[in-house]
Amino acid sequence: QFEIAFRMFDLNGDGDVDEDEFSQVQNIIRAGTSWGKAHKDHHKNSYNNSAIMSYFFGDKMDGKLTIQEFLNFQTELQNEILRLEFTRKGPNHDGSITERQLAELLLAY
Repeated sequence: QFEIAFRMFDLNGDGDVDEDEFSQVQNIIRAGTSWGKAHKDHHKNSYNNSAIMSYFFGDKMDGKLTIQEFLNFQTELQNEILRLEFTRKGPNHDGSITERQLAELLLAY
């Protein structure tokens, strides 16, 4: 499913995503949200220069994002979320959580 999302951002079909392609799709998606509708008067670049943009494209926004980098990012992000949620569940003294807590984690993520 993440590969499909990446291809949605690859507007010119060259296999990479640059800052402009990412911003265009981000603006389209944002325009359909309540936040985007409430802030439609903001200049489009006022909220596109974010930490995620710098991470993907560099400080000068001149980098390209490959599908493998995007998939690696998604995997790392999901692993970090699961780790944080596991910690939030309050593992006991031997570092484990209950079966119910594990099931909740698996269903949520």
